[in-house]
Amino acid sequence: MKRIGLFHVPIHINQLELPHEEISEYVRQKFKNKKPYTSYYSADFNEELCSGMPARNRFIQQANHACIEFLKVRGVPESYMKNQNVKFWFSIYREGDKHCLHTHPRSLCSGTYYPYADNISVPIRFRNPANAIISMSEPTIPPDNFLWYFHQPTTGEMNIWPSWLEHEVGIQGPVERGKERIAISFNFCKS
Repeated sequence: MKRIGLFHVPIHINQLELPHEEISEYVRQKFKNKKPYTSYYSADFNEELCSGMPARNRFIQQANHACIEFLKVRGVPESYMKNQNVKFWFSIYREGDKHCLHTHPRSLCSGTYYPYADNISVPIRFRNPANAIISMSEPTIPPDNFLWYFHQPTTGEMNIWPSWLEHEVGIQGPVERGKERIAISFNFCKS
């Protein structure tokens, strides 16, 4: 029997060399008296966070490099990558926080770096792009085994995926102060 894999969806997992603990503490302090879990919806707050982030330039350099390598492996012409750069924002997941199913339009690829994550941190989950077709035509496939991929992030890890891949973060359960899941998400897109 011969088996071929069709319509492969890549997710690259990299380990960054950054001061993860220092970055985590920086984010926790900035979010200390803030109600929303993410800086995505506040341009001013996000700019404040970005400009003061410890090891900011090293993060940008490593994330840009990883995105370019991800796209090269996928066969994207280098001309498409010119004038592209990571644009990033911050999230801290306290008990009850979550992020709904979404994609990242108008980006070549997207990803998340985790300055802090542990086994209590809620995983990110990616939905199979053929979800609707498979769930209607093959009802015997267990949904959590085939229709979703759950990924448990770890401290220092960065994941990169195609921007069109649907993903979400479920509800964060009880978590101690100082152990909140910290995520710095980004898009590789036009500067």
